[in-house]
Amino acid sequence: MSTPQEHFQTLFTHLTLIQDDATRAAYTGFHMDHQELFLSMPASVKQHHSWPGGYAVHISEVVTNLMIMVKAMPLPPLTFTNDDAICSAYVHDLDKLLYRYELDPEKPTPPQAKYAASLGIEEDLLETKSTISAKIDAAKNGTILDMSMVPRHTYRKDAMTFDDGAIVMKLCADHGLKLSEIALHAVCVHHGGFSALANDRGSRMQMKDLGVLIHAADLMSASVQRGEVLTTHNL
Repeated sequence: MSTPQEHFQTLFTHLTLIQDDATRAAYTGFHMDHQELFLSMPASVKQHHSWPGGYAVHISEVVTNLMIMVKAMPLPPLTFTNDDAICSAYVHDLDKLLYRYELDPEKPTPPQAKYAASLGIEEDLLETKSTISAKIDAAKNGTILDMSMVPRHTYRKDAMTFDDGAIVMKLCADHGLKLSEIALHAVCVHHGGFSALANDRGSRMQMKDLGVLIHAADLMSASVQRGEVLTTHNL
């Protein structure tokens, strides 16, 4: 299994393939400016890639999966460019990096801390109620716990509710990340049948080719790869 740092570097390589000079500069600059966040944030708080750095792994898997499909699968003429593909896959979960999640502020309870100490468990500086519970369970079961893979984040309590596409577009605008119409469409429908648009009975959600491919790439990462394999691609 590759590390979040390796996936971060893979993502940078993908971004250097953006053809438009201004767009490439904006995306590579954003990427390097947010390295610390990429390597500390999860891609979910309880499901896939939920550990610190899982965000970098998930986004790398999605971009890599998408580019492999575009280059290797027998597809009809596509309605999007490689720039559209790279940019949309890169930002499809940008809200998770910049808005939705925070370090879990809930500290261990005194009974938890006392019981953990009786088992010889040492608390770390970022210990939470859930992480110390995981340590206690591992100690009781005699299993080795890889703390780098233990979730440490939760939903921000003060985060407002937004449609995924809306908050991603705002964040892109805030950070100067250009996104075409077809790329934004792909972001809005990347959950496929789970998308909010698909559940709107008054709407007939029509997924364009890029939206379909990103949904497939995202589902593959979240449900099959799950950060457990090394994804490589001959760029």
